[in-house]
Amino acid sequence: DAAAGGDGGLQDRPQGVPAGVDLWLEWLRPALEATVVLSLKAAQDMTDAHPGSFELYGYDFMVDSSLRPWLIEINSSPDMSYSTAVTEPLVRRCMEDTIR
Repeated sequence: DAAAGGDGGLQDRPQGVPAGVDLWLEWLRPALEATVVLSLKAAQDMTDAHPGSFELYGYDFMVDSSLRPWLIEINSSPDMSYSTAVTEPLVRRCMEDTIR
């Protein structure tokens, strides 16, 4: 679990996060998803829907020491290259899911 001290480097459970809570599944991911949904709802009247097509947006977040996510930007043309060892499996999975 990267958020619990693995690859993410977080050594201690942030204050206010109850013990036994899965930091990713129960804490951070729901907050990220809520922010994405709110942003899409806020912009839904500003986008043109084209039948049989889709749009892919890239969301950039920063997470503070209390595991509170902050939306930095939304990219309408996100970079889909395998630029790092971290992004390669994410981009690969996104592309596979998009084709399905």
